[in-house]
Amino acid sequence: MTPESWVRSNYYVIDDHPIMGNIIVWENQQGFYAIYTPIDKFIELFEKPMQEAIQAGTDVKQAIRDYDPENERGFNELL
Repeated sequence: MTPESWVRSNYYVIDDHPIMGNIIVWENQQGFYAIYTPIDKFIELFEKPMQEAIQAGTDVKQAIRDYDPENERGFNELL
């Protein structure tokens, strides 16, 4: 599994958004946020911990949180 295939299997994705291309549409239990992230940019930020977690068979979301413990990139609550 690649980081992109993991994103596609774990999040709602829109392909070919007219402005942003292939994007993740973030959501919570109550519905969707108006927050969108291009898949390629998300992977650019977190490819290393994602790939390591996928290969090790561990929790990818937790690996991303651990990679950015201060949440400087702002995704920990969205995951």
